[in-house]
Amino acid sequence: MSFYNNETSFDILVLEKIKFNLRRSFSNSIIRDLEITKYKNHLLDSIVYDISGFFTAHRAWTDEKEFVIAETWFQEFKRVYFPNWLKRKFPVKYKRYFTEIKYYTVCPHLEIPTNEYEKEVHLAFLKQRPLIINEEN
Repeated sequence: MSFYNNETSFDILVLEKIKFNLRRSFSNSIIRDLEITKYKNHLLDSIVYDISGFFTAHRAWTDEKEFVIAETWFQEFKRVYFPNWLKRKFPVKYKRYFTEIKYYTVCPHLEIPTNEYEKEVHLAFLKQRPLIINEEN
């Protein structure tokens, strides 16, 4: 008895190797404090590069946000799939989380040596509260 079908057809799939490039540009003032960490991610069998550094910034304001989520996966299941009459009998239990969100104005040009007028312009920019277009309330 044969497990193979005599009428099997084969398709040819042509694959190409495509070159890609990653490029990041950093000013000289940022490079002084730049930290690059390379490590191997064994789970994904890949190499990860973490790049971190510092900017001159001003904390413009802070907000507190409240997040309300279902207490457990089963509570979320009840919220999504239970009919309203059953949710009235067995209400969904929620947890409340509060987090502080910090907003900064960032000016990387301040680190570059300039004349006094340009420094004042950059410092004035840092004092302004930025305009947020898609702010959710």
